[in-house]
Amino acid sequence: MAFTYPEGYAYVDHIADHGHTVVVKALSPTGDEIALKVQDNLGNRPRRFQREIGTMHRAAGPNTMPVLDHDDTYAWYAMPLASKTLADEWVPVAQPQDALAILRAIAGSLGPIHANGQVHRDLKPENILFLPGEGPGRWVVADFGIVRNAPGLTTATLTAQGTLTGTWAWAAPEQHRDAHSATPATDVYSAGLLMGWLLTGDLPAPGVRYSALGTLTSTIMRATEPDQSRRFQSMDEFLAHFNGHMLPARMTLDTFFVDGIYGEIHGYLLGRPDQLPPLAIRMIQLDTGQISAWISSDRFGLVETVKQVCEGLGEHFNAVGRNNVDSFLVWLLSVCDALKRANHMDGLAVVLSAQMSATQHLDQWTPRRATLDWVDRQGSAVEAVVRSVMEQTDTWDFFAIEARGHWASTRRTSLVRDLADS
Repeated sequence: MAFTYPEGYAYVDHIADHGHTVVVKALSPTGDEIALKVQDNLGNRPRRFQREIGTMHRAAGPNTMPVLDHDDTYAWYAMPLASKTLADEWVPVAQPQDALAILRAIAGSLGPIHANGQVHRDLKPENILFLPGEGPGRWVVADFGIVRNAPGLTTATLTAQGTLTGTWAWAAPEQHRDAHSATPATDVYSAGLLMGWLLTGDLPAPGVRYSALGTLTSTIMRATEPDQSRRFQSMDEFLAHFNGHMLPARMTLDTFFVDGIYGEIHGYLLGRPDQLPPLAIRMIQLDTGQISAWISSDRFGLVETVKQVCEGLGEHFNAVGRNNVDSFLVWLLSVCDALKRANHMDGLAVVLSAQMSATQHLDQWTPRRATLDWVDRQGSAVEAVVRSVMEQTDTWDFFAIEARGHWASTRRTSLVRDLADS
């Protein structure tokens, strides 16, 4: 494939190939060593280059690769010569602060384009470059070649639905289905994988999520949540959570509850699964106000903690104790009430699914009765959620047994009547 280099620039060395484009080291007309990205003028490359250059101008700042020069046909552009990429770094990094510095650079670069409705869609180690200069130098985000424009602003179809747009190992799930559905949370996913790799040294693998990262575990898990709506919705939100959970916790489990440091509990449990029994027993003691405080500070962590505890109750049944298992499953109905008041119906569905599954799996009658009474006091919105949860968890027949034992005159909702009549 032939490439035509712009007049006044002298080829020095090859750097990388990117399909219909090539990146080379070159000498500028003033004799400076720069990097030159050139396209072959086939297909949609001129339009992509136009979009790429325009996006880099909008994202201009200390953490975005600068565009030094380009022509009006968008066949090429020049940029500073980087000394290395993130792929050249030694991993795992020495301390979380090293990863935080790179996350700050990513957030700083992508903030302006996210605010404009655009998404990078190709965050990976090779696209995070280090520019030397005065002082310590800086990390920059580069290669905005497959950026997604804001909805309604795309003037040409450059992305085919049903094909991956991005780099396989670092792409969010939605990029494999329909890259047009990408949002800033798509870049959060890729940044989450990058942080996990930097902290562990392990490259992403199919079906394997980064874990065992101490207090940062819940942060990375939330950033790389497969469900797009359950991730951090902005890079700034991800950055703030990472920064707040970066330092290793030297506190006991009880301290988290006494001091109301609820945001650390999920990461603590992930790193210490043996602490599930005392955690379950301690959670029962939380009142309505404390549950609401946990939801406000770390709703994702609360929901994920509930899921993990419910899934582990069978294995830890004797350590938790039958009475405490009953109390925990009943207490979760208070969590559902708090989530309903906060209008977090998605979280309510997850908690209720975990609670009903565990109640059936462990064949706990007291929680079954309490759950049915709770369901019979709910309005139509929650009733619809419960129906869906029962279908997904296959718990209809289990709770129908309880419904049939209620006097017909005390059945208040259509759901409980349907259960009794089934």
